[in-house]
Order: sequence, then structure tokens, then C-alpha cells
Amino acid sequence: MHNTPRPRRRTLALLLLSLLGVTAMAATFIYVTQAERQEKRYQSHAGELRLLSLRLMADALLASEGEDEAFARVEGGRRQGSVLLGLLKNGDPGESLPPLPEPAHAALLEAERAWQNFQSPLQAIHDTRPEILTVREYIRALNDIQPELSALVEATAHVLVDADAQPKAVYHATRQALLTQRITTTANRLLNEGTLTDRAIAQMHQDLADFRRSLTALREGSGDPDLPPRIDDPRARTQLDVLAALFDTTAELVQRIAEQGPALERLRQTRQRLSESGMRLNQALEGLNDAIHALSRNRPVDHLTAYVLGGIVALSFLGLGLLMVRDARQRFAREAAQHQRQRRAITALCDEIHPLGEGDLTIRATAHDPLLEPVAHAINYAVEALRRLVTTIERTAQGVAVTAEETQATALHLRRASQHQSEQIHQAAQTITELAQESDRVHREAQAAVTASGEALHSAEQGAAYVRECRAGLRALDDQLGRTAKQVKRLGEGAQEIGDIVELISDIADQTNVLALNAAIHASTKSEPDGEFARIADDVQRLAERTNQAARRIETLIQTIQEDTQATVTAIEQNREQLSATLRRAERARLALVDIQQHVARLAEWVETVARITQEQAAGARRTASAMEWIRGVAVRNLAGSEQTAELAQELAQQAQALREAVQGFQGSDTAEANTPPTAAPQA
Repeated sequence: MHNTPRPRRRTLALLLLSLLGVTAMAATFIYVTQAERQEKRYQSHAGELRLLSLRLMADALLASEGEDEAFARVEGGRRQGSVLLGLLKNGDPGESLPPLPEPAHAALLEAERAWQNFQSPLQAIHDTRPEILTVREYIRALNDIQPELSALVEATAHVLVDADAQPKAVYHATRQALLTQRITTTANRLLNEGTLTDRAIAQMHQDLADFRRSLTALREGSGDPDLPPRIDDPRARTQLDVLAALFDTTAELVQRIAEQGPALERLRQTRQRLSESGMRLNQALEGLNDAIHALSRNRPVDHLTAYVLGGIVALSFLGLGLLMVRDARQRFAREAAQHQRQRRAITALCDEIHPLGEGDLTIRATAHDPLLEPVAHAINYAVEALRRLVTTIERTAQGVAVTAEETQATALHLRRASQHQSEQIHQAAQTITELAQESDRVHREAQAAVTASGEALHSAEQGAAYVRECRAGLRALDDQLGRTAKQVKRLGEGAQEIGDIVELISDIADQTNVLALNAAIHASTKSEPDGEFARIADDVQRLAERTNQAARRIETLIQTIQEDTQATVTAIEQNREQLSATLRRAERARLALVDIQQHVARLAEWVETVARITQEQAAGARRTASAMEWIRGVAVRNLAGSEQTAELAQELAQQAQALREAVQGFQGSDTAEANTPPTAAPQA
């Protein structure tokens, strides 16, 4: 027992050493894993930046050749490259990536300088974009013309052969096809291959001059023996005219390309600088990638350190396991000896309490081992309590028998009362059911009254609407009659004015008649030989008489119109008075209908209230009937329970008698000791 603390200290020391080793190994693995993840991210960014630089160089070359979409890709690549460099330099807080460690800073600075140098030619290409696209359009137009021009040259050569032209003419016509193809090829090389601009433009001008001399000689002739003679064949001359038109277009395109010569020369130099700076950037990024790879060699710990710590931990756990096995074996031997002693003591205790199974309550248990002392005291306490329990059960069985007989008598009395109560409840339920049916009938009649009230209310509303419409129509008619009366009055006033005009006409006719009479008198005094003046006087007099007659008829008509107009105005005024009276009666009818509508609405509300009350009464009656049926069911169940209680009381009396007979088999029970409480069991 005195050696126990030392093995325990060794065990605790080994356990502490194992925990420290596990902690160190976990920290090492976490550090190495995190460092490797960061290095992989650095390598990923550096590799992506390297691929981006190569893609940027290719897109920049395509942009310098006139591909419009390449300019947008170059700008996007430049922004992406700046972002990647920023991630390497400043880290990425979103992904918990710190800045690039100190050992790789020199390579990162070199990569940044190379990237800045690489941006200069990219920016120059972007600034030259308008000139590049312009030249590309000219070259595209030149490429579109070249097949047609070549086909036309070949067709001209065939026509010359068919026309038996001189071989020199056929040779020069065929040579023109080669010149057109070389002009197009040289123009394409200006953007695609970065040819020296001055030399290429000079070559195109030389080819154009040769083409023009040959074409001019074929069309107009020349004294130069090296040039072809003039062609007089009509078909050939037609072909040459068309060829001359296409040649003028080609010469104009070449001239426009030549005007962009300085910009093309700057573009060629920019492409050279792009290639050089791209190679330097690629080398700098390769050095940066190597520096990132070298970070793993500068770490203070690596996976080998973690494996060594793991081995130490395994050895510590092995030693700890061996110590624990040895301690377990020693503890098992001590526990086996103690178990043997306890087993013998338990066997002796079982022999002592064996008579208890045969009903002997006078036994006393003895403890042969200190561990079994609480068990012996508990057994003695249980035997004593059992002895008191048997006595109590015997007394209780006697009381239960008496109580069972009384319960049986009470249950029979309850049975008769429950049967009578069930019959009374059944009669009350029938009465309430009839009341509910009567309430339902009243509710249906009230509901029909509600429907009739609603229809009456609807009819009253329609009547009010019709009265409103009639009143509106009468008001419109009144307004129309007022306007008609005003128009008729204006018609009478117009007739009065016409009468004044007729009076004026009558005065003029009277004066005309007087003048005619004077003229007749004057004519009779003059004694004209032809009587012309007298005839005129007669005509004027007849005209005046007709005018007087027409004026009198008009005056008669106007007087008739005025009388009719006055009668019409009087009739309209009378109609308006009658219409006003009708409007007043319609208003009174409308007010009466509104009053009826309100009374019908209140009546409908009262009837609906009555219907709702009768419905609630019917529902209450049905609920009451249901409750009465439930009470009747309870009464029936109480009757059945009373019968069952009587049967159970009889069975209880029989079981109490059987219990009394059973407890009589125990030895040592004393009825007098039932009043003495058992002693408390000792605590284990």
C-alpha cells in the first residue's frame, strides 16, 4: 500500500507527456498544412499570372493585327493581372491569405517591375487602336477586291490569247495577276508579320507603278520596247477598261494604307518591345514561382517533425498502457481474494435466512463480514417489518370483508336509483327534442320572412331608382321646354322684325305708286310719240301694286305666326307648370319610397334578428338534448357501474377471506404487536 503513489506519479507523468506530444504534433500538422495551403494559393496566383501574361501577349498581337475583340480581352487581362499581383503583395483577407513572406519579396518586386514594363507596349497598342482598325479595314477591302482583280486579269489574258495578241502582251497581262497578289500579300504582312513599314510600302508603290505602266501600254501603247504594244481587240479593250477601274480602287486603298505608315512603324516597334518585355516578365514570374517553391525549405518545422512527435507520443502511450496493465493485474488479485471472503460470508447468511421462505418470521440474520453488516441489519429490519405487515393485513382483511358487504348493499340501492333517473332523463330528452324541432320550424319561417323582406327591400330600391330616373327625365323635359319657349319667343320677335320690314316695303310701294302716277301724268303732258315713258310708268305702278299685295299677305302670315307663337308659348308655360307639379309629386313619391325602404330595412333587420334568435334557441335546444342524452348515457353507465360495484364488492369479500386464510400460515405473527411500530433499519 505504501508503493501506490509512485506508480500513480509515473502514470500521470507519462499521461502529461503524451498530451504534450499530441498537442505539439497537432500544432505542427496545423502549421504545416496551413503553410502548404498558403503556398499552394501563392503558386496558383503566380501560375495564373504567368498564364495570363502569355495570353495577354497573344491577345495583344491579335489586337495589333486588327482583331477588335482582342482589345477588350487585353484590358480585362491587365486588370486581372493587377489584382493577382495585389493578392500576392497584400494578401487576401477573404480567404485568410497573408501577404507573400519576406524570403520571396525580392522575386515579387522583380515581377512587379517586369509587369509595369509589360504594360507600356500594351498601352501603346491600345492607343494605336483607331489606326490599326482603319488599316485593317483597308486591307480587308483590298483582300475583297483581289480575287475579282485576279480573275479579271486572267480573263483578259485569255481574251488576248484568243485574239492572237503578241506574246509580250500576254506575258504582261499574266504578270499583272502576280503583281496584284503581291500587293495584297505585302499589305497583309504589314499587320500580321510586322514587316518593315517603309520597305513594304515602297514595294507596294513599285508594284503599282509596274502594273500601271503595263496597263497603260496595253490600252494606249508605248514606245518602250520592254512594254507590250497597244491592244485593239474590242473585247480585250473592254476587259482592260474594267481592269483599269478596279486598279484605280486598289491604288487608292494602297495610298490610304501608305498614309498610315508612321503609325504602322510605331506599331511594329511596339510589337518588338512587347515581345521583349513579355519574355522578361515570363522570366520574372518563373523566378517568383521558384521563390514560392523555396518557401517550404525555410519553414522551421515540416511533416518529419510532426512524424517524430507522433512517434514520441506513441511510445508514451505504450509505456502508459504497460503501467496501466500492471496496475490492473495487481488490483485484480487483491479484489479476487476479497471476493472469496465475501462469498463465504454470503453463503452463511443465506443459510441463516433460508427458513424465511417457509414462513418463519422469528429468524435473526448474523453478519460474518464487515461488508455484510448493513445487509444483515436490513434483513432483520425487513423480517420485523414483514411480521408487522402480516398482522396488519389480517386486521385489514377483516375490515375489508365488512366494508365489502356494506358496499354491496349501497351498490344495489344506487342501481335502483340510477334506473329511475335514466327513465326521467329519457322523457326530458324527448321533450327537449320536440322543442328543438319546433324552434327549427320557427327559424325556417323567420328565414322565409327575411327572404321576403329582402325582396321587398330590393323592390323598394328599384322603385326609388325608377322614380329618380323619371324625375331626372322630367327635369330634362322641363329644361327642354324652357329652351323651346325661349326659341319660340325669339321666333315671335323675329316675326315682329319681319313685320317692320314689311311696313317699310309697303311705304316704299306707296311711294313707288305715287311716283308712277306722277310719271303717268308727266307722260300725258309731254305727249311722246312712242309712249315709252307711259309704259314704264304703268309697269312701275303694277309693280307697286303687286308689292303692296305681297306685303299685305306677308303681314297676314306674320300676324298668324305671332298668334300661333303666342299660343305655343302659353301652352309651353302651362306644360311647364304641370311638369313642375309632376316633379313635386315625383319627389314626394321618392321620399315615400325612401321611407318605405327604411321601414322595410328595419323590418328585415327585426325579422333577421328573430331568425337568428330562433336559430340560437334551436341550437341551444339541440345541445341541451345532446347533453340530456349524454346524462342519460352517464346514468346508464352508472347503473352498469352499480351492478359491477356490487359484483366487485362480493369478489372483494371473497378475496379478503382468502387473504386471512393466507396470512395464517406465517409463524411469529402477533396481533397485539400491530400497534407497535417497527424499529428503523440502520444506514449502510
